[in-house]
Amino acid sequence: MEPLVRLHSTRPPSRKILLTLAVVLSLTAPAPAVFAAGADPSSAGTATTPAAETVVDVTAFGADPTGRRDSAGAVAKAMRQAKRVKGPVRVLFPRGTYQLYPEHAERRELYVSNTVGADQTYRDKRIGILAEDMRDVTIDGDGSHLLFHGLMTTFAVIRSHDVKDVLISRNTFLRPAGPVILVEPTNQVVDPARPVHHNIRVRDNTFRTGDVRLLDAKSVSGISFERNTVSRLDRDTAFAAETADPCPAPGATTQVRAVPKASAYTTSLFAYRGSSDAVIEDNRFDNGLNLRADLNATDAAEVTGDEVALDADNILPLLPSTRWTSGDPAVATVDRSGRVTAKRVGGTTITPTTSSRLGPVAGIPVTLTVGADPTSPDCA
Repeated sequence: MEPLVRLHSTRPPSRKILLTLAVVLSLTAPAPAVFAAGADPSSAGTATTPAAETVVDVTAFGADPTGRRDSAGAVAKAMRQAKRVKGPVRVLFPRGTYQLYPEHAERRELYVSNTVGADQTYRDKRIGILAEDMRDVTIDGDGSHLLFHGLMTTFAVIRSHDVKDVLISRNTFLRPAGPVILVEPTNQVVDPARPVHHNIRVRDNTFRTGDVRLLDAKSVSGISFERNTVSRLDRDTAFAAETADPCPAPGATTQVRAVPKASAYTTSLFAYRGSSDAVIEDNRFDNGLNLRADLNATDAAEVTGDEVALDADNILPLLPSTRWTSGDPAVATVDRSGRVTAKRVGGTTITPTTSSRLGPVAGIPVTLTVGADPTSPDCA
């Protein structure tokens, strides 16, 4: 059975979220031993077989699954206890909502390219979930909502052995900061022949984003992005209908047109550094996205699938086509070219619709008031 974290990220009204990565690090194991605060981890999970898995429950260290209190400090304590376990360990977030703020998160010097700039040096970072000097560790969200606030790195692996067999599946990423999924080991020498991580899969997720990068992967062998749906946050307001005559007389004609109200996104959706065997396949992308992958120390032959362009822009049209519908054809009709014929006194809307790979998208309609006084404010 494939492990997963379900993460539904929302933006609180008064806080800024930096949502980067929430995963389950998958390793199979026999029935687990449960470890709570105060227990001795050195013997946990080893009574019957060296391969037995120890479970560290973050709520035993004070993490709040109701989402009312900050759980960052409790999570840090649980991870430190998990670090002491001999043998496989699973850090469990029982199903719930967990708030993590930077004030009580772990602090380390950690280079993260999307937040420290281009000088390639280490910087002091707050880290929501830190796996340090660990191996055989599973971070199990159990379908929880993990909400990360402020300027902090969500997930980091430092001086740990290779992380492998990671699945990010069936999540909804709503209004995340970019990059949405960041794989950023601390190795400074990037060599695709010597990857740090192996077999990371991003599959069957829904992304509703602004102009941000979806996946930034460093030093990974086997990184796939498959069967995901990616839509713009502004897809329903990205274009609108306009007309020069909102108040035609009965029997008159007027023209409507579709006008973009937003720009196409220009940020590349993908970036690979020192990675290999990268697959981008069977995804559905919204209009106005840049299907581009930036490559650094990554062979172009190692990135396959979909129509993603390598080191070049491939921006999907924001308005590939336009169809028109009238809210009340008895008041006014509209043909395929956007020509409106006023029929009788009354009000109606004319709505533009465009096609997309996610299905039809309706734009902002224009209101027509047939027979109204052309000098009235509504007709200006």
